[in-house]
Amino acid sequence: MSETIEKPKLLLEKWYNEAELLEKAHYWSATYSRMYNYFLGIPLVIITTFTASDIFVKLSKFVEANDILTQGMYALAWIVIPLSLLSPILAGLQTFLRFPERAMQHREAAIKFGVLKKEIELIMNCPLTENELCKKQETIQLKYAGIIQESPSPGTISLWREKKRKEK
Repeated sequence: MSETIEKPKLLLEKWYNEAELLEKAHYWSATYSRMYNYFLGIPLVIITTFTASDIFVKLSKFVEANDILTQGMYALAWIVIPLSLLSPILAGLQTFLRFPERAMQHREAAIKFGVLKKEIELIMNCPLTENELCKKQETIQLKYAGIIQESPSPGTISLWREKKRKEK
C-alpha cells in the first residue's frame, strides 16, 4: 500500500479508537446518571412517606392527648424534623441535576459513537482509492465533530475508567 493511503488509514484507526473510548465512556456516564437518580429518588420517596405519615400520627395523638411531650413524641420529633428538612433538599437536587435527562443524552451519544465506529470500521476494511478515502474521511470528520458538539461531556470518571480498562 502506498504511503498516501497509509496515513489516512492511520487517522481512521485513531478516530476509531477515540470513538470506541467515547462510546463506552458515555455508556458509563449514562449508567452513573441512572444510579444517582435512584440514589436520590428512592430515599426521597421513603423519607417523604415516613415524615408525612408520622405527621398525621402525631397530629391525631396530639388531638387525643393534647400534649406533644407525652408518649415519646418528643424523641421522634428529633428524627422527623431533620428528615422533613432533608426531603426537599433531595427533591431539589434530583430536579436540578436532571439525572434521567443526562442518562438519556449519554446513551444517545454512545449510540451515535457506536454507529460512527461501525462506519469507520467499514471504510477501513473496504478497498478504496486515495480520493475516495479522503472524501470518506471528510464525512467522518464532520460526523465526529457533530456528535462531539451535541453530546454532553462523558465525565472524568467514565473516561478514566474506560482508559484504564483499555490499557489492560
